[in-house]
Amino acid sequence: MVVVVSTLSCVENPTCKRGTKKRRRCDIPVEVNKRISLPVELMPTSIPVEEVTLENCIQMKVADSTEHVANDGCITGIEASDALRHNLSGLALQIKLKMCIIEAWASNWNSVVMERNLLTVAKELAALKSLGLYKEKVCLRFLNILKTRMVELLEQANRPHESITVDLTKLWQLAQVQVHENANKKDVKSDFLRLPGYESSIRDASVVWQAMTMARDRGAQLWHDNKHEQALAFLVTADSYMKRFSVKYERIKVDEAMFAMLQEPKRRNTSTRNVRFAATESIIGTADPTFDRSPICPSKPSRLESLLLRTSREFPAPVF
Repeated sequence: MVVVVSTLSCVENPTCKRGTKKRRRCDIPVEVNKRISLPVELMPTSIPVEEVTLENCIQMKVADSTEHVANDGCITGIEASDALRHNLSGLALQIKLKMCIIEAWASNWNSVVMERNLLTVAKELAALKSLGLYKEKVCLRFLNILKTRMVELLEQANRPHESITVDLTKLWQLAQVQVHENANKKDVKSDFLRLPGYESSIRDASVVWQAMTMARDRGAQLWHDNKHEQALAFLVTADSYMKRFSVKYERIKVDEAMFAMLQEPKRRNTSTRNVRFAATESIIGTADPTFDRSPICPSKPSRLESLLLRTSREFPAPVF
């Protein structure tokens, strides 16, 4: 159970004069000091909300960054945005960018986590590129956009000690080498979960899911014990984990949908059961004309007949 607390904005005239009697509850003045908010230690970062928030980061031209990458520069303007909405590959790039932004925010803008997410995305793109779903030019352009966005977020978050110094060319080559080393043709053609490059993604999603379930169960137990203040912290944490898991799971499922487009439907082995007749007649035997072949139609016994039948049964007695 998640408790959502809404705050009211402070107005110049705290008292509200209403003509009707139904809204007399609004006559209570609202004080700024009595607002309910989360403790400071529960916040992921100490930055003011006006500077950097998760919603602002996600809405920082996500569609503008990927619309030209997904269409490989062939379509621009309104046509590109319309084509991107119906393009599964463009949607996959948008979700990958959104996931990297959320993970960077959850890690308090840690450059190590950002570089690790860059490597994870590079492995996924290398695996999809080996299947023919993306071109190498598109992958490099998207990695460049992703790195530029991470650098912009670090600048806006005022993190001078954090920097991303990874070389995209070397990162892309490393991702391709790791994908080709772990590639198996049989597994690639049959199972998406065994596709090289997605082991870490699936592992991270499972870890986040386990953390969410633990925080949710702990919060529910504290709430049941009437410890609402302690339970609220665990419930908020569980909600944050759930949002992270949703993005990770959505990213994997969209890539799996693109992988499924390459698979051919399995044909069922339908055997043609044709009846063939012999060219010549063969006599097996002669039927007995005196044998009664009339159909047997047993009648339902009466209650007395069934009782007599049960009582007349002889059961084998044990040998003494």
